[in-house]
Amino acid sequence: MSKEYQVTFLRLLPMGEKIPTPTTAVNFQYVTVFYKHSRCSLLNYFAKKKAIQHALKNLTKVDLIHAHVLHPNGWQFRLAKKMLKCPLVVTEHASYFATNFIWSKRMQWNIQKTMQKADVLIAVSSFLAQAIEKRLHVLPHQIIGNPVDLNAFSNIPKLDDTIRFLHISTMSAVKNVKPILEAFKQVLENYPKAQLTIVSDEDSTAIQQFAKQLGIQNSVVFAGPTEHSKMATYYQQASCFVLNSHFETFSIVVAEAWACGIPVISTPVGIACKPNEGALIHTDGTTKSIAQAMLQFIENKANFDSSYIRSKATPFASETIFNQLNKVYNRLIG
Repeated sequence: MSKEYQVTFLRLLPMGEKIPTPTTAVNFQYVTVFYKHSRCSLLNYFAKKKAIQHALKNLTKVDLIHAHVLHPNGWQFRLAKKMLKCPLVVTEHASYFATNFIWSKRMQWNIQKTMQKADVLIAVSSFLAQAIEKRLHVLPHQIIGNPVDLNAFSNIPKLDDTIRFLHISTMSAVKNVKPILEAFKQVLENYPKAQLTIVSDEDSTAIQQFAKQLGIQNSVVFAGPTEHSKMATYYQQASCFVLNSHFETFSIVVAEAWACGIPVISTPVGIACKPNEGALIHTDGTTKSIAQAMLQFIENKANFDSSYIRSKATPFASETIFNQLNKVYNRLIG
């Protein structure tokens, strides 16, 4: 957005925390304020509120607030709108709308109150929009996905004909990674030279141990942490991307895989929720289903057209998402 607008990013940090490296983008600035952290949640709230009020009072003219994720910082968005007296846009892409996520009364109040104050509520996928409607009986105003730099994730020729499956995630419980390994073990019985790469910024010790228990550790590569700018290499060297999440609000990894021209095996979540023949194979999340999908891909590998698959990422191109957001901004501020 800073290509078109002057963007100020308000950053709230506890005293003593190191300030992250700032971006050098044109028309983009950080305003960092600190608060005194306390173990008492009430004292924390007042300390944060005081710091935010101080920052907002010293800002130059603000035409619009674009905030992200309704909870837990919704009260900060409402405070900013009250003080700055300008429209509030909120993009929601949090996973707490999953059906098995338990909400406290305080959390529900905060989310609903912030939704009421938002001039425009954006969901990053139709899948998330439906989850929001199911939970709160309210549909977001618009669906605008997350942006992908298509140039950074362009396709390049593969190293060889080796079948390489790829999985990228935090490996948390919701990502449900173990069935992928179990399914891959079944694939190795027919295709012993196949490979699986798992990339994560989180500790992969437990999953590595599970691979050893299955006896497939020599066919599985664990990588990470990895800078986002270097992630494209993993996609470009892969034959197929595998996702097995219970819930995804968008799933940027699916869009990035498509941008590299490789098909996706996934549960019906995020932008992979709808049938997409030629670019997507759905599973039900079980080991058997994933193994069948992997074998289906291998046996029909020649039928997947990388140019067609890349076209599936076009709706999420950075320029496209910018134009969609720009229309929202122009409608609110002219």
